[in-house]
Amino acid sequence: MSLEPFVRYFKEIGEAETRTIYILDERSDSIPKGEYALAEFYCTDRKCDCRRVMLNVISKEKGHVASISFGFDPNGSMSGPFLDPINKQSSYAEDLLQLVKDLVLSDDAYVARLERHYKMFKDKLAHPQSAGKWWKKKPRKLR
Repeated sequence: MSLEPFVRYFKEIGEAETRTIYILDERSDSIPKGEYALAEFYCTDRKCDCRRVMLNVISKEKGHVASISFGFDPNGSMSGPFLDPINKQSSYAEDLLQLVKDLVLSDDAYVARLERHYKMFKDKLAHPQSAGKWWKKKPRKLR
């Protein structure tokens, strides 16, 4: 299974709808002060309907600092959220996970957005010819 970023297929939407967390004060025992974007990655297997997202937490200063797996079905075997065991995690990834759980994934509108993005992504994989905005395409000439 490979994952690709949502913004690769939906650049404008992805950039406009990426959730960002700002840590405004420095604490030595917690998450460093800074800006953290939650980059959405989805499964590229056309046959898979895992209903999951990988939120890669990207620090503006340090780069990738955590990978949080989240399934949309709360009773699923791997619903999460949890730190993805395959990906590298920073020393404060656990604190980031707790922050994302408390502030971000508790927002029903944001979770609904993730599910909508998942469906858009999977639809794009199923119908790659639908690339681009249909209203900007020139109509084909009939013969």
